[in-house]
Amino acid sequence: QSLQQFLNLSTWKPDPSHSIVTFAAMEEIFRIRPDARIIISSGFNEDELSNRFSNLRPSGFIRKPYSMSVLEAEIQRVMREE
Repeated sequence: QSLQQFLNLSTWKPDPSHSIVTFAAMEEIFRIRPDARIIISSGFNEDELSNRFSNLRPSGFIRKPYSMSVLEAEIQRVMREE
C-alpha cells in the first residue's frame, strides 16, 4: 500500500505494522520540510523506538497514555527549541 493510502484515515486500519506508517510519514514530512518538528506518541518507551527510527529523529516524544497537560508541555518544549 502507498503512503497516501496509509494517510487516508477513511481507508487506513490499524495493524501491528503501524510503526512502518509512522516512519514512512516522517520520511515524507522531512523530505518536504527538513526543519519540521514532529512529536511521536507511542505505547513503546523512547529507547525502544529510537532503535527503530534509524536516521529519523522526532523533535519530541510522549508515552501513551498521557494527559493533555503532558501533551501541552511537550508541544511547548518542542516549539521553544531552535
